Amino acid sequence: MNIYIILISLLFYGFFIANFVPLVIRQAVKQSSESIPTTVSNLTTMGFSSTLFAPAAIGFIAEKYSLTINMYALCFIVFIAVLIMFANFQK
Repeated sequence: MNIYIILISLLFYGFFIANFVPLVIRQAVKQSSESIPTTVSNLTTMGFSSTLFAPAAIGFIAEKYSLTINMYALCFIVFIAVLIMFANFQK
């Protein structure tokens, strides 16, 4: 419940996740057999689609269980995404 710890945590989280989208786009372009504009537009469409559906899913889970479960799930998803990115960079 300390506001300074919360703000510092958000600062670090934002700093470390800021370059996530360009890295995902670069990896998708590298691994795709389609043209670059098609790959980027498909990836962007998927990203904007998640903007439509994610708030509803978060609200449902928060109402059914708790907001804490959502935050743990978000941390888990980001952690798994980082592991996948590191595995792809090692190749």
